[in-house]
Amino acid sequence: MGVKSVDRLRLTAVFEPDESGWTNARVLEIPGINTCGRTQDEARELLVDAVREFVASLADEADHGASASTRYEALDIDLG
Repeated sequence: MGVKSVDRLRLTAVFEPDESGWTNARVLEIPGINTCGRTQDEARELLVDAVREFVASLADEADHGASASTRYEALDIDLG
């Protein structure tokens, strides 16, 4: 069956320096996706990796939890 995941997302990254000099990072649109890095660049890289893993886990969960009668279709949503 296989669930095709999205190829590209545009999300809002929020970077906040902490008192110890690290940068906390989170994705505004996806609660629970957060990380930190020594620099903003490192925090961004870790955040991108976290989003990739999160999206892959959703597709993997769909593949393993589907019954024979489950159907998937692309859903295009214009938020603008």
